[in-house]
Amino acid sequence: MDDFRNVVREAANLKSKNGQEVSLQDFLTVYPGFENVPPEVLSLMLQQANDTVLESRWHARWKLGVCLYAAHLLTLWLKTSVPEGADDAAVAAAGQSRGSVTSKSVGGVSVSYGTSEATSDLTGYGSLKDTVYGQQFASMARLVGRGMMVVQ
Repeated sequence: MDDFRNVVREAANLKSKNGQEVSLQDFLTVYPGFENVPPEVLSLMLQQANDTVLESRWHARWKLGVCLYAAHLLTLWLKTSVPEGADDAAVAAAGQSRGSVTSKSVGGVSVSYGTSEATSDLTGYGSLKDTVYGQQFASMARLVGRGMMVVQ
């Protein structure tokens, strides 16, 4: 399995500078609220973030970028997580795509979903606009990709 992962990393050009990775301990120090997520899920999402966020591009922001992206992925997982033994309808409902809650009612039980103006500038960023962590990550990613400007 490790050989396969290495081939995929090489093909996708996903490399960390000096092979460094944000550890699970480092991530949980930054975001302790995720400590109750199953360890296998934590490891999978953190590995995905470590493989995706390039230290050579993010430099001093790299560790924060990895943590934000992992928190985003974990939040999406939590939104779709259902307890063991849940029926098919509950599993299907958890997987439905929806925006943020924009209004609620109690008497007639009504909920409205939509996208906020806060995410309108993240068009094209896929699911990153669906969590606050993703929004922060996308905002930083836009800065990281800009390069330096020199005024003489």
